[in-house]
Order: sequence, then structure tokens, then C-alpha cells
Amino acid sequence: SKQNPFLEDLAVETNLKSRMDALNALLHSRHILSEVAVKLGIIDKEMPETDRRKRIAKLSKSLKSTLVGEDLIKITYSSDDPTEMAETLKLVSLRFVERVIAPQRSSILKSESFLEGEMQKRIEGLTIAERKLAAYKKENAHELPELNNQNISNWQWMITPIYQWLFSIDVSDKNN
Repeated sequence: SKQNPFLEDLAVETNLKSRMDALNALLHSRHILSEVAVKLGIIDKEMPETDRRKRIAKLSKSLKSTLVGEDLIKITYSSDDPTEMAETLKLVSLRFVERVIAPQRSSILKSESFLEGEMQKRIEGLTIAERKLAAYKKENAHELPELNNQNISNWQWMITPIYQWLFSIDVSDKNN
């Protein structure tokens, strides 16, 4: 929506450059990393708190974020064990993006809900108007211009001989 001038008001400004410190802190937050570590089985509820903190700290040290251009954050993950690298990076990125866009998502969902309601009202109004128009056409078919012209064409075969008789017009002379 940032590229379309008509949707510019709906675009969400990212301002990533000025927010990079806060975004980096979010990436390394215990909240995000705890969710990822639990999902991957790195930590569990039965584990002593000190072990949990060490493992989350190790995960945090393995993550790095850098700004690429103006609208892209690159998240890198380093590990000695390549088996879970892709899954770890995927989960960290997913949780991070969910947290970053949560405020905008709420606004977008509210806008979408409002627009759906407005569209439904317009559809209902249009349906009522179409029914009224159909009823009007049915009741006034003899007065509508297109039907009136059709009626005139249909009756012209009867009217032409009457005019000829009344005014003694020779139709064959006019065509020459």
C-alpha cells in the first residue's frame, strides 16, 4: 500500500532505522526466546530456572539482526548444530514479526471489519433499490420510454393506413 498513492493513508510506516535498537531488544527478549525455546524443546517447565536462563542466553547470543535497506530486517542465527537451524530461525522470525506487526494488525482488522460492515449496508441498500426499480418497471411498463417506443412500433402497422386514409397521403410518392 506504500507504493499506491490511493492507499497511502492506509500504509503503516515502519521507521525501522529509528526503531532498530528497540527491535533488536525485542528480538532478544526473554518473552520471544522463551516461546521459541519451549517450542523447540530446548527448555521445559521442569528445568531449573538457572538452566533455562543459560539456554535462552545462548540462543540470544546466536541471534543477530541487521537493517537491509529501509524496510527489511535480516535475522541471522549461528549454531554448531545444523539440525535445528532452519526451524529455530523460522520460529524466531515468526514470533518476532508477530510482535512487530501486532499493533498495526489490530488497526487493520478493525478497518477491515468496518469496511465489511459498510459494504454489507451498501449491498442491502442496492438490493432494496433493485427490487423497487423492478416493481416500478412492472407497474409502469406502459409509460417507460423504451417500452413506449416498442409499443409505438408495434402499433404503427395499424396507424399508418389510418393516416393514409385520413390525409390521403400516397406513401409510394414520398419514397421516390
